Amino acid sequence: MRAVSDLDQTAADCHQQRCRTGSIYTKLAGFLTVLWICYPTIWAVGPSGLGIISQTTETVLFVVVPFFSKVGFSILDLNYLRDLAPRKPAHHHAA
Repeated sequence: MRAVSDLDQTAADCHQQRCRTGSIYTKLAGFLTVLWICYPTIWAVGPSGLGIISQTTETVLFVVVPFFSKVGFSILDLNYLRDLAPRKPAHHHAA
C-alpha cells in the first residue's frame, strides 16, 4: 500500500514540476516577445520610418533593447532555474 502512495506522490510531484516549467516558459517567452516586438517598432517610429524620434534616440534604443533581451533574459532564466531546483538541506560536518 505504501508503494502505491509513494507512486501517487511521485506522479503528483512530476505534474507539479511540469506545470511550473510550463509557467516559466510562458513568462520567458512573453518577455522575449515583447522585447523583440520593440525592434520593428523602434524602426517604424525612427527616422527611417515615421520620423517621430531622432536618430540619437533610435540608436540608444537599439543599444538598450538588446541589453535587456539578452542580459535581462539570462538573469530571469537563472533565477527561475534556481527556483525549480530541489532544495537540499545544508550538510553540517562534525568537527
